[in-house]
Amino acid sequence: MSTNSNRSSTAEFAAGDLVGDRFRIESVVGVGGMATVYRCVDESLGRTVALKVFRSELADADDVRRQRDEVQLLASLNAPGLVTLFDAVAEGGVGDHGRAFLVLEFVDGIDLRSKLLDGPPEPAFIARIGSDVAGALSYIHRRGVVHRDVKPSNILLPHDHSTPGTPLAKLADFGIARLLDDARMTATGTVIGTATYLSPEQAQGATVGTASDVYSLGLVLLESLTGLRAFPGTAIEAVLARLARDPEIPLTIGDPWRTLLTAMTARHPPDRPDAASVAATLLEPTFLDAPVPGTERLETEQPNTEQLDPTKLLPAAGEYPPTMVLASAEQLAPTVVLAAPTSNASPPSAVSPATPSTPSRRRIALIGAAVVLVVIVLALSLPRLSATGPAESSTSPSPKPASSSVAYPDVSGTLGDHLRQLQRSVAP
Repeated sequence: MSTNSNRSSTAEFAAGDLVGDRFRIESVVGVGGMATVYRCVDESLGRTVALKVFRSELADADDVRRQRDEVQLLASLNAPGLVTLFDAVAEGGVGDHGRAFLVLEFVDGIDLRSKLLDGPPEPAFIARIGSDVAGALSYIHRRGVVHRDVKPSNILLPHDHSTPGTPLAKLADFGIARLLDDARMTATGTVIGTATYLSPEQAQGATVGTASDVYSLGLVLLESLTGLRAFPGTAIEAVLARLARDPEIPLTIGDPWRTLLTAMTARHPPDRPDAASVAATLLEPTFLDAPVPGTERLETEQPNTEQLDPTKLLPAAGEYPPTMVLASAEQLAPTVVLAAPTSNASPPSAVSPATPSTPSRRRIALIGAAVVLVVIVLALSLPRLSATGPAESSTSPSPKPASSSVAYPDVSGTLGDHLRQLQRSVAP
């Protein structure tokens, strides 16, 4: 192992360092509470690997040597949904309390924890991830291995899916908790696992079996759907809350997610389904086609058209009164045309429409005088008619008309002409 002055405050090695005489450090992939992960080149095999270096107080070289059989078992596990463990390296001699390293498959991608920072993914995507992880858990459970630390940061999402059948998710760190627990951690009474995702039996310090991994995966899926942790707070708060209650599954998560998550997070381990059943259930169409939690379309009850008021129609044309037609031109009274003024009459002066002309005033005066004259004549003739007595028989000879004894004044001009014409018309 070479040294390099270019080191970060959280990493023990820097780029260019050689670990175990074969692993050349390229960069830091991630730093956790138990270990730091580096991207390295295996100079013996010419491939890129991930080197996980544990803190010395958690597992030293003696611990790894004593668990050599366990390391060989983990290295023999190979499944598409697992991050393959290639080897375990113990640096330093026996009794030197050197460092322990695990050589793992390098996965080019991000972990689920980073993915969730952008918000909850689509439920179909979560179902695919959950099925891949549950399938990997089923694989290691059948071989007697319990993960004990299922959490979003241990679920890796590769960028490359070009190969047919490539899983969307790979489970990392399987069996490592068991390896460390069997070595040093059990003696000190430390609980292995992340407090936020511990099962109730882990929180109680009871025997941990395969059902514990199913419970932790249920909490991961619940957080992926809602974007919220089921047991937030400090480690102590999270552990105590788990012992007091079950995780709350919001009503925004409809069936079948609610049914599955309720079963996976049951308080008692025998009540939980096994990992193989979970993997198969999540591939059902009801999960792959599920709506986004909290935004699912509600079935809006539309009113039945038969319940609506009938459309109001206007009455037929026959119900309206018949159309009134104006009288034709023949039915109208003929237009009365006034006589043209005489040649000796003076032309009318230009006056406003509301003021009658001079000939019009003269004509009105003549008519009025004629009416007065007729009334006078009738009044004078009534005594004469009454004095003649009853009419004579038809056999008597008709008397000769006598000339009128009434004397009329002599009036000149047009008015005189009209008066004389009126006199002749009323003469007996």
